[in-house]
Amino acid sequence: MEDASWVHFACHGVAKPFPMDSALILANDTRLTLGELSEMSLPHAQFAFLSACQTAKGHDEVPEHCAHLSVGMLACGYRSVIGTMWKISDEHAPFVADRVYEKMFEGGRPDYKRAAYALHDAVQALRKERGVSFATWLPFIHVGV
Repeated sequence: MEDASWVHFACHGVAKPFPMDSALILANDTRLTLGELSEMSLPHAQFAFLSACQTAKGHDEVPEHCAHLSVGMLACGYRSVIGTMWKISDEHAPFVADRVYEKMFEGGRPDYKRAAYALHDAVQALRKERGVSFATWLPFIHVGV
């Protein structure tokens, strides 16, 4: 991560009452906590796609907190972050990601500043799919530039 400008996590996420303990759950149940992320030097950080459940949601025990993994990634230096407010579908998350990256790579040059527009277009496309409920497309959010 220290050498990369973009990161994409397709995994599970968990919100904890103390936000620095919130984590992305990686292979072999390894957890990458917000606390660990905050200690990293990320000089090239531009864009993070957190395609994991509840990466833009605080813990239920402290609903007044606005700290969560997506905002935490902003604090770590990422300028643009896509996260989710609740559970997402393994079927529909790749659909959204494909369309987000397609838009962000338009013209041959990737641009993290297109993330919000790209997510908007991806969600609009998902809404048009047959049998897709409100709860399927609504969890995706963008924070940052």
